[in-house]
Amino acid sequence: MNENAKPSSGYKFIDEAPEEYAQVWESLNEGHKQSLIAQSAFYNLETPYQIKNFWSTRQLGRNIGLQKLVENENIETNETPATPIGYSNDYLRSIAEALEGKF
Repeated sequence: MNENAKPSSGYKFIDEAPEEYAQVWESLNEGHKQSLIAQSAFYNLETPYQIKNFWSTRQLGRNIGLQKLVENENIETNETPATPIGYSNDYLRSIAEALEGKF
């Protein structure tokens, strides 16, 4: 028997998790572990690709590559501003005048 083999958890998605997620799994509390096991029931986790995708979409405190939004930051672009699509004041005034006698 191989003494270096990891004990099986009984779940393929845990046993074959990418190494970076194996450490994350060990750091989770029991509630989070049970939540992930419950989530895994809704996925087909047979291939290494499926398992890696499952783990990468769990948002387990890792930086997932999203850019932080700073609302007061000005972003300079070289694009010309788009012309607003809407109705002119003259057109709206003519509609209002046409509707005056209707109501």
